[in-house]
Amino acid sequence: MTESPEPEVVPPGLRKRWEEFGELSRKCWAKVKPKELPTAKAFEEFFSCMRTGDPVSRAEVEGCARIGHPLAPAPICVLVKTAKDIPPAQAVKECLDEGKVHGISLLACRAAKVGEI
Repeated sequence: MTESPEPEVVPPGLRKRWEEFGELSRKCWAKVKPKELPTAKAFEEFFSCMRTGDPVSRAEVEGCARIGHPLAPAPICVLVKTAKDIPPAQAVKECLDEGKVHGISLLACRAAKVGEI
């Protein structure tokens, strides 16, 4: 008689990160929209999207500021812009306008909206 193996247990936090990664991957690939076989440019656009994530809407950026949880810009976005000689204050504004925000500040804002903090 063979014993059935124990069911695999995936911690909920890890499962959530996998699901978020999969969803972002689908969104990024949909933005690239390769017609047939993907080109090098399509892969470059896909990986750029995966690195920066799905931009947050301007409405959410403004909504977080309104409830007292202003969002921080994505640090990599600010670094890239300042490396192109854009002044830091302008880089921050541009990143927020583009919806490229720091993930932790976004989570804090969303938690505040549902009353978790």
